[in-house]
Formats: sequence, structure tokens, C-alpha cells
Amino acid sequence: MDREIKRLAEILRDGNYHTAKELAAQTGVSEKTVRLRLKSMQYMLRACAEVESKARYGYRLLLTDEAVYREKTDPVKSCGFTPESAGERVDYLLHRLIDSRDYLRLDDLAEEMYISRNTISLDMKKVEQILSDFGLSLKRRPGYGISLQGRETARRRLMVYCGGREIQIGPESVTKETMARIGDRLKALVNRYDLEFTEFNFQNIVLHLYISYKRIEKGFILSDGIGDVEIDEEILHMVRELTDDLSVLLQITYTDAEIRYIALHFMGKQSLHGSGVTGNFVVPPEIIGLVDEMIEEIRQLFKMDFRQNLELKLRLYEHLVPLDIRLRFGLQLRNPLLAYVRAEYPLPYMVAECACKVLGRRYERELSCDEVSYIAILFALAMEYFENISRKKRILLVCNSGKVTAQLIALRYQKEFSPYIDSIDVCNLETLKKQNMKKWDVIFATVPIRFSVPLPVINIPLSLNDKDVEQVRNLLRRQDGGYMNYYYREELFFTHIAAESREQVIRDICEATGETIALPEGFYESVQKREDMMSTAYGYRCALLHPWFMSTDFSFASVAVLKEPVRWGSGVTGAPRYVQVVFLISLAEDELYCIQEFYEAITELVLSKERVERLIGTPSMEVLREIYMGH
Repeated sequence: MDREIKRLAEILRDGNYHTAKELAAQTGVSEKTVRLRLKSMQYMLRACAEVESKARYGYRLLLTDEAVYREKTDPVKSCGFTPESAGERVDYLLHRLIDSRDYLRLDDLAEEMYISRNTISLDMKKVEQILSDFGLSLKRRPGYGISLQGRETARRRLMVYCGGREIQIGPESVTKETMARIGDRLKALVNRYDLEFTEFNFQNIVLHLYISYKRIEKGFILSDGIGDVEIDEEILHMVRELTDDLSVLLQITYTDAEIRYIALHFMGKQSLHGSGVTGNFVVPPEIIGLVDEMIEEIRQLFKMDFRQNLELKLRLYEHLVPLDIRLRFGLQLRNPLLAYVRAEYPLPYMVAECACKVLGRRYERELSCDEVSYIAILFALAMEYFENISRKKRILLVCNSGKVTAQLIALRYQKEFSPYIDSIDVCNLETLKKQNMKKWDVIFATVPIRFSVPLPVINIPLSLNDKDVEQVRNLLRRQDGGYMNYYYREELFFTHIAAESREQVIRDICEATGETIALPEGFYESVQKREDMMSTAYGYRCALLHPWFMSTDFSFASVAVLKEPVRWGSGVTGAPRYVQVVFLISLAEDELYCIQEFYEAITELVLSKERVERLIGTPSMEVLREIYMGH
């Protein structure tokens, strides 16, 4: 029971009648609020007391079971659990703040949980961090305590974050039963209108409906921030049907603002594909523009061109229409596959992070990991085909044992390794010098090649045993780090840069690179322009610098491990980002050898705190190679 209702109960327990006006004066709220709280109190105490009202006299509280009343008005027992761990205490404090209209004293809260003032002070630091993530804050008033400041919609989002666990009244089974009944009403509506929700989103809406019910019951009426939102009339009609049904079931009244807020959740979580509710799937021009920007951003950084991938675009259009609602109004959508996506699809996740920077800039809101992971799934599906094409290598086989022998070897390799090989051409050592190397990705050689060639060389045996087959298969998968020799050079690994700003780091790494290889005029300015447009900080303390446009006729990657981390600007929410490992990547248009392997290796590195810290601790090309090769 929250403090305000408990205070009303204590006043009414004296056996005398008290008018709403009198109660409002004693509690410092309006008469309307008093009546709402009395209604909530009547429901909360229905098992042990009755609020009696008498015309012209007012209200009084009649106890029917004093033992149960004492249990329900005990602040710890009434919450349904005794907070013991730090996590439970933080959860308890969040709900006490959410449900309170008054100031709360830390000493009182500490006493409720049987903890010391020092312990609650530590817990409150965690509480304030969580509150800030939801746009909420604490107001402190000497002598009175602390009070939660922020919009009702933000408080409800916070309750969803807490899993919907509120300060319970009565056994948990009551909550489960109520949510099940709400779910039944929602399911009937879904079936009636042939709506499409994932099971997870369906349960999420049930949770929001339950939270709305409990907030209305306690007198926290929604009235802010959604009155001017354009909502599809058919969805509004459906939601009104639902809330009319729930009003009877739950004995509450939904305001127009409440109905529109629930409709927002329908729009933000409903699958548009195949739904007959909203008619044809019409993509707004601004969504089309956003998708184009996202795909171009990926092409600039990763050199992966999805511009002609209509299936991916349609999936992104469908996903971004409800995402637009969620981002504009701060609605939460959890992804139960988040950990799996990040672990099993690191490159698609990083590609999605890159694409989501466009959304973050447009909406001035940093996307959650859950939202990024949903978009990562879309790119993972698109990249399955993309990777299959890019990983199939065009091979030049160099063999001096005669044309027939070379053709037999080529046929054997094509048969054994067809998932990895697009084509195999053959030549001997003498004619190798005359070949146009741009036609192939890699050279297989049965003889030593003692002159320089512009492609990676893999030495292979004339005949294949089982051990050879496995070795060659591994080589084709990642070509024994062939991309390492292709993109990285020992002389482009820098450990001496000690700049104190992002701008100086960019200048220093460009200058250090330019001292080793010839860079075109304006290269530094192009890199800086790209960084000014959108931060290239990714993963754990890493940045992937690259020029705004392809500007070199050869590909390379410089690496700088800074002596100290440098602040690399801030995220959309204002939180500072720090970088200590910087990659400067420049890719030539016709030299995109092993580009998938190259970016997969970088992605696995920058998303791993352990690997990045290993490189920072022992900065060398040898360690970088070991990390890439999984040693």
C-alpha cells in the first residue's frame, strides 16, 4: 500500500466521519484525488475493511479483520516480498517512488527494508542511474525527502522495465489471474480482427494493459504527451472495443488519453505484414529515405552494397513503420534473442549498429540493444546470400606438372570444396607473369612462387589426404589470415600516438600513415568529414575511421593503440564514449579481397572487451594476428 492511501486509512480509522474537503486539507491534495484514493483503498482493503460513506457526513473506515489490515498496511509485507539483495532493494525503491505522490524520507525507506543509511545511499545511486535512462529524476527537499519527477508515460515505461512487478497487494496469484483475464480479452480482439502480433509482443501489450489498470486504480490518470498523435481510426476503434470490455471486467474508467496510449502500443508492436486492419501497407516517404540512408551508410563503411536488395528494403520498411512510433514516444520493445544475436551474428549486429546511427541522428535518441538486434536479424538474413557469393573464391591454380595433371587437381578441388569455390583456372609458373590478376581472388600453387604477385598465395599438395582436405577447407574459410597480409602492415601499426582529443588522434594517425605510404591530397580532411557526419566509435573502446569516399587506389588498414583512452564525443543520450584502439581503413573500389573475412575479424575484436583489453595490454601486430586467428 502506498504512503498516501495508508495515511488516509490512518485518518479514517478513528471511527469518525471525515468529509472529502476535510481529507483534502489534511493530505494536501484535491477533493477529486481524495475520492480516487478512497476508491483505490476500498479495493485494496476489501478483504479486511470497508470504506463507509454517508451523505453530508463523509467517510469512515470500518475494520472487518484487524490482523489482515495490519499485514496489508505493513510496507514490507504488503509488497509481496522482503527485499534482501541489492537488486530487490532497487526494485522496491523504484516502485515506492513510482507510486508515491509525496516526498519519501531515506530514513523511513531504510527502516522499511531493515537496512542502514549507508546501504540505502548506495542503492539510490543505482536507482538514479536507472531513472535517468527513462527521463526521470529525483527532487530533493531538505526536511521532506525525495520525490520522483517526470511524466506518467515515463513511469509506466519504467514499470515495464521492472517486469511489471509492482508493490503487490495480496498473493501473486491475483496478479497472474488478472493478467490472464486481460490476455483472454486481448486474444478475442486479435482473433476477431485477424491481427498479427508475435507471442512476445502480445505478452508485452498484456503487461502494458495491466500496468494501465493498476495506475488508473491508484488514481494516476494519464493525460500527457499523446493528444496530438495521429492514430489510425481503425486501431482506435478496436482499442475502444477492448477498453470498453476491460472497463466492465476491471471496474475502471479509461480516459481518451489512456485509449490513445494503448493504441500507440498496438501501432508500435503490430506486424504490418498480412494485416487487414490498416489496409494496404503504404510506406511513408520519410521511411523510404531513412532506409536509403541506412543502406548508404553501410556501403560507405563496410563496402557491402544492399542498394538493389529489394527484399531487405521491404523488410526494413515494414520494421521501421512501427519502430517510428516506438522511437518518437519512447515505447520499449525487448528482444528475447538479444544475447543469441550478438553472440552468433556479430557482423550483422555491427552492420545494424552502423545503420542505427542514422536513426539515432534522425530521432535524437540512442537505440537500445534490443532494437539494434531486431534490425541485425534483418541484415543477417540478407547477408546469408551476400556472404555465400562473396566467400566463393575465384582461384588461379599454378602447377608445373602439365596441363592434364593441373586439370585433374582443379577438378578434385572443385569437387571437394564446391561451397567455397566459384571457379578454378590453371596456368604454369612461366605464364603466371602474363596473367591479369584482377580476374582472381587467390592463387593456389603446387610449386614455390619466388617473385612478387598481387594476390595471396596458398601452397597446396599435388594429392589430397584427409588431413590435407581439412587444412585446405580451413584455409578457404579464412585463408589462413590471408586478409591480414593483404590489408595490414607491420609499419602501419602505431603505439606512439598520445593525443588528448579525437581530432588530434585522427590527424596523428593520418600523418603517421602518410609517412609510410603515399596518401592522396585531402585524405585527412575526408576522414575528418566522415567523422563529423557520424561518429565511427563502435564496440568496446574502438573506432573504425575511414574516408568519406573511396580515395586510394589500394586498400590498407592502419592501427593505433593509444597510450590513454580519448573521449570520442558522446552518445545521443549525452553519455561520453571513450576510444583507445583506432583503425584507419581505406578500401579501393577494385581491391575488396576477402572483405567479409576482414570485417568479420574486426567485428569479433571490437565487440569483445576481453580481446580489446588484450590488444591494449600488449599492443603489437603479432598479438593482433593471434587475436584474429583465435589464438
